[in-house]
Amino acid sequence: MPPKKRTLKETNPNIEQQHSSKHRKSSEQNTGSENQDDPARVAEADAEKQQADPTEQNNEEERKFDEYVCMPQPYWDMQEEREHALADENCDETDEDELHEAYKKQFDTLNGKPAADLPEHKWVMMRQSVRMLNDWRNKGDYCCPDSFGMYVYNDFHANGMFDLVEKALRDFNAKWTKKNRNLHQMWAVIAMLGHWIHDSEFGIVSMIDDGDRCYEFFPLLGFAFITALEAVDTAGQLHEGSDIRDLGLVMSLFADWRLEDGLADGEDLEISWRETVVAYAKKASIDLEAIRPHAMKPVLEDSKDVQPVRAAPKSKAADRWGFKKMLTSYKKDQGLARDAPFKGGPTFDITKWTRAERAQYAFDKKDPLADIPIKELKNDGIMLG
Repeated sequence: MPPKKRTLKETNPNIEQQHSSKHRKSSEQNTGSENQDDPARVAEADAEKQQADPTEQNNEEERKFDEYVCMPQPYWDMQEEREHALADENCDETDEDELHEAYKKQFDTLNGKPAADLPEHKWVMMRQSVRMLNDWRNKGDYCCPDSFGMYVYNDFHANGMFDLVEKALRDFNAKWTKKNRNLHQMWAVIAMLGHWIHDSEFGIVSMIDDGDRCYEFFPLLGFAFITALEAVDTAGQLHEGSDIRDLGLVMSLFADWRLEDGLADGEDLEISWRETVVAYAKKASIDLEAIRPHAMKPVLEDSKDVQPVRAAPKSKAADRWGFKKMLTSYKKDQGLARDAPFKGGPTFDITKWTRAERAQYAFDKKDPLADIPIKELKNDGIMLG
């Protein structure tokens, strides 16, 4: 039976729905605190701003854009930390209830607090990244037929998720290539991706029946990240105490990211983007192992001979790692304008289909969103679960 659909006005999603990664759904049951950035509040705030002075709106948005907030250590990372400790016999076995309680304690004491007030806390995120991550996760739910009691075809959800990740990469590219680049806006996108790639739901992206597409695309995410790091370095922000408060954390999230069969690493590439992440960390004197010891120890052991990144040659200053060339090649080979599924409605987003189209693929031949107003559907106004 598909989960109940609710408009965002009926929900109060907490930061776990926005920040968690693997095992997101299993940990939701033990959190109930309010979140400053839940989408219902964001939507209400946006509506109010439509009536406000445009200049004041822009100033307020700019002020909040790069504000960092605290988040609890994600439940999936707590699980991995425990598993590593158990393997090393450095802790007693902890059951899921105790782990949930440990997570909830962090949630209740840290969630949403300004990062500036807790400078020693490692898990922080730009407010705009929080909103982006929540938005992309919702869109991922919107392209899952199981969530609506529907069946379209076997790889529909995987193709829909792949389409979303391509769009997120295009969003990063647009921010990176902008003439007057805003470093924080660019970083907000790549940082969001750093968290999203660890979602259990994200793994479905690699399950599409198109191996060539996967092997060509996933390394692009890694090269997008080291391209972002070069931009941070060029802006003079690659160092401890940088204005990019989550610099080391996001480095660790990308460096630790792996897919089966080496999909994320690429084939026959002259540069290891993963080792390059470590090289940037060494240049910045950022201790990745201190941030996430359980995850980074094996990565750093594999990269122990890596030297700090040196200044880019002038001939490669515009695109040191060849990201633009890789992206152009991918567009040529695969195309990024895949805005429609092979069959079904006009997009992978099931909430944007007509009621007749949804009913056609529903098990009971009824529109699963019949009770949701069209206006709410157009504005991404429902929360699944």
